[in-house]
Amino acid sequence: MKTFTVPIEPIGKARAKKGRWGFYTPDKTAHAENVIGFYAKAAGVEPIEGPVRLEVFCHFAAPKSWSKKKRKAVFDDGGVRCQTSRPDSDNILKLVADSLSGIAYEDDRQISNATVVKSYDTKNEIIIQVGPVLSQP
Repeated sequence: MKTFTVPIEPIGKARAKKGRWGFYTPDKTAHAENVIGFYAKAAGVEPIEGPVRLEVFCHFAAPKSWSKKKRKAVFDDGGVRCQTSRPDSDNILKLVADSLSGIAYEDDRQISNATVVKSYDTKNEIIIQVGPVLSQP
């Protein structure tokens, strides 16, 4: 498994927009896909043949509206770190999977095992692990 970190705020893949001359990918989504692809190439990710396993760990910076008490409970005392608000996990997975097409695998149809974990942390980042699916017993 190859692991790399992308220091951006996790976002979901936005729907294609209809413009005057056809459909296009929104700028924010296109930028995020380019950044993820850049970090994958920098980490030395190479194309995988066969089934692919993809794990995405999304860390969201804690909201500024949180009190010091709540921050302490979550970060210092090992409280619950799960993030259950937007963006949806499936949209984050779509963004990452599309970003890695042609870099980590030929096409995202090769992904047979995928996991997305969303949690609060001290900073925004996405940690991505990609590798071949190990043989099943």
